[in-house]
Amino acid sequence: MVARRRLGSRIALAGISTLIGLTFSAVAGELALRTIRPLDLGTSIEHRLPHPVRGWMLEPGASYVNQVGPVRVPVAYTSAGWRDVEHPMPKHADEARVLILGDSFMEGYSVEIEELLSRRLEKWLADRRPRTRVVNLGVGGYGTLQQLLTFREAGIPHVPALVLLGFYENDLQNNLFDLEIEANHGDALKVSARPFLDETPGWQVSRPDYESAKLRLDAARLRRENYFWPRLLRRSALLQQLARTEQWFEAKWDYAAAIGRAGFARLGGFVSAEAERESLSKRAAERAGCTDLYERAWAITERILQRLRQEVEVEGAELIVFSVPSVGVTAIDRVQNSASQTLGRCAGEKVMKSRLVEVTERLGITFFDLFPHFNRATHDDSSTLFHLADNHWNAEGHRVAAEALTDIVRSTLDRQTAMSTRPKQGAVDGSGTTQIWSGDAP
Repeated sequence: MVARRRLGSRIALAGISTLIGLTFSAVAGELALRTIRPLDLGTSIEHRLPHPVRGWMLEPGASYVNQVGPVRVPVAYTSAGWRDVEHPMPKHADEARVLILGDSFMEGYSVEIEELLSRRLEKWLADRRPRTRVVNLGVGGYGTLQQLLTFREAGIPHVPALVLLGFYENDLQNNLFDLEIEANHGDALKVSARPFLDETPGWQVSRPDYESAKLRLDAARLRRENYFWPRLLRRSALLQQLARTEQWFEAKWDYAAAIGRAGFARLGGFVSAEAERESLSKRAAERAGCTDLYERAWAITERILQRLRQEVEVEGAELIVFSVPSVGVTAIDRVQNSASQTLGRCAGEKVMKSRLVEVTERLGITFFDLFPHFNRATHDDSSTLFHLADNHWNAEGHRVAAEALTDIVRSTLDRQTAMSTRPKQGAVDGSGTTQIWSGDAP
């Protein structure tokens, strides 16, 4: 009996000692991590406020640290709610302004502000055009209609000479209500926050459910501040590090699943070449659009781009649409091109780009293609241009995009300066016809 009591005491003492040791280690780890890595203060989504017209906007004056895999990115928004520097208003009479419209790739919360496409472009234009400012009006999640509404509200006051619109593949989904509902698995709450152009003749734009969005925002903030686990996660560097480690492994696994399976198949792995081609073909078809929904989405998108071109022209500016390469397209471009032989017109980057070329040609809008630049720069390794943790451009991706766009932006502004009247929209060479840039300066 005495021996059992002594054994029980030793076990209890060992348990208490272990608990004390673990607690001490956790406290020491917490303090050490807080010294090395400050606490994460949120994400872009947490700093999006409901907007009665555009659906949502970036929170004016907000700042946080965005953790992108192993990279920590300080993010701050201007007093007007943009990922940019403050631009004086009104602009000086001898100053030219270039606007950039787009989604999260243009907002650029995955890189520091001086690494943004907009900031790099302004610096590279400065050698010959020191009185040029590049204004970033990109907002994560925006579709083409929201970019048009942004131009109306925030772009026109800048009196721009040139408007650049980055077109990303999911803009089609964002532009059509039925396609957005399908992509969100019928979740009407996610869709109701976004405005849509009605498919009927005329120009009828739906209003976002502003009041419901405000209620959801308040509820989400209440949960973050009052629920135990969200509060603990926001206040513990150790738990945040564990969460980042988990996200890093998930990102690596997802990347391997999306891109590496073709390599495994060629090496006799567990996925057959036929199954891999079928999987990639299905994915390409879903993205590029052989369904009725995608055809309707292209029709809506063309109407929105036509209206944007008209409104940009009314303001005396020119519009250029450029493609926004994604990690999946650049990394498995060669594999998808082989899938294209099976699906014909229904596969991958080539169809997405060709449809965009067709639309911009019909509308007289200049189209600039970034894909050749990205495909050359990746060298079969997307991590050179993208953060694999969130699939957005890294600093090098923004650099490649800015370098590629500099020539067309500079030549357009130089031509405008040299001419007393603006040429017809899209006539980059002054010939009166739409010019398509493949990414190589003529």
